[in-house]
Amino acid sequence: MLTARPPPGRWLEIADRGRRLRVALADLHAWFQGGEAMLANSRRDAEVLPALRDVLAESSAEFDAAVRDILGAGLGGGDPKRQRRAQAALGLATDFHAWQRLVRCEQLPADEAIEVLARAIEAAAG
Repeated sequence: MLTARPPPGRWLEIADRGRRLRVALADLHAWFQGGEAMLANSRRDAEVLPALRDVLAESSAEFDAAVRDILGAGLGGGDPKRQRRAQAALGLATDFHAWQRLVRCEQLPADEAIEVLARAIEAAAG
């Protein structure tokens, strides 16, 4: 059963950027795990049903923007190239399929999957 998305605003309370990122990824991954069947099926169906793709995009737009704003703040310093890479890594790290690949296919424990993704973001940010 798919539960409510984690509230991104609570991550703002965490001052340390690295800890904030890891807590956010843990929250997102717990949500992915709890709703895995529903998320997998809806994403699969959206590939062939444009109307569903539009509904999913619209329903997640505000949440996705909040995640990027909160977790992406300050990444890459002032360097546009590093910012672009960091945002791309952030998009990957917060994606259901990345979680599924690392945890289900590669069989990484949850904490290791979080660390792989967090370090990818940090490396991209320079």
